[in-house]
Amino acid sequence: MSIQQKINDIELELSRTQVNKATMHHICLLRGKLVKYRKMLAPIKFESCITGEELKSFDYGDARVGIVGMSGVGKTTLFELIKEEDADGKYESNGYKYIPGIIESDGKRLELIDVPAINDNFNGNKGKNRNKIGLDIAKTCDVLIILCDGTKEEELKDLLVNQLEAVGIRINKKRPSISIEKKERGGIKFNSSCEQPDLTTDRVIELVQKEFLIESAEIKTNERITEQDLIDTLTGDVKYIQCLFVLNKCDILDDETKETLTNEKSWLCISADDGENVDVLLEKIWEIVGLFKVYPKTKTGIIDLDHPIILSYLTSSVEYFCFKYNKSLLNDFKYALVWGNSVAHSPQQVNKDHLLQEDDTVQIFTK
Repeated sequence: MSIQQKINDIELELSRTQVNKATMHHICLLRGKLVKYRKMLAPIKFESCITGEELKSFDYGDARVGIVGMSGVGKTTLFELIKEEDADGKYESNGYKYIPGIIESDGKRLELIDVPAINDNFNGNKGKNRNKIGLDIAKTCDVLIILCDGTKEEELKDLLVNQLEAVGIRINKKRPSISIEKKERGGIKFNSSCEQPDLTTDRVIELVQKEFLIESAEIKTNERITEQDLIDTLTGDVKYIQCLFVLNKCDILDDETKETLTNEKSWLCISADDGENVDVLLEKIWEIVGLFKVYPKTKTGIIDLDHPIILSYLTSSVEYFCFKYNKSLLNDFKYALVWGNSVAHSPQQVNKDHLLQEDDTVQIFTK
């Protein structure tokens, strides 16, 4: 069987598999195989761990915030309420064209996306394709506002979370600390600095060799992980996104109900129609994104104070700095010198995984 036929078979099985908690593990395994076969057909030559949707640059802002929800929950109303202006251009995803809104503060700009409605009971191929477009766009975001109707919050929340998880979005989780180094021989070695009650060495070997067809590799971790964490790392097509769970139309709820939803279930209750708590929502968005300025230093030693690079604390590594400053630097990256709060002494030589902080100065050296 050809690789393309395997891809077609997996895509067919994915399209027929209902998305819920019981099928999530199977779906993730299928997605892992799909990514592996696609890479075999068109290997990624970009030498960076920032791949896939993360490599899509933002033309109109420094970070992207998406409003995700089902039809009729008030996504468009909220989008029109909190955006300050429309972007000068538009994006296109699988034939769907959309114009992002802009939110600006202190020279920092957020792209706001009204993500196409994500529904469970879509009718025919047209509805299914629109669902896929919405999920694909959601995966490009740094922060998601998961918007639900205040009268049926749990039902909609579970549906949306399952749909997002199925396409490789991990909600409010941090990327697991797992390193995988492929070897030419020696089999699978699993080294952990702590106990792994949820994962045995035999299961790791079985998963890596049988499901991902890797014969020899060394896998290391310094934290407790699950089988799903390992699958996500092997797949390499997973996006970890911070999300805000927001209930709209809360003007129809009594104060006691809203207090319970806020304190016990961690919902932010708003009303897009009358503006209730919308200012609180905006504050939380800016807080989560955490944009800050970093200054590039040229080869000649000049610090460019007029053109700072805007990063987010969600993606603040030297690698992301290179991506936003000049993508070609990633392939030839050797090391960086950093001056500022993120290092013990200035300058300090760091690798591309080093996390930058506000007002740092960065000078990149290539091979």
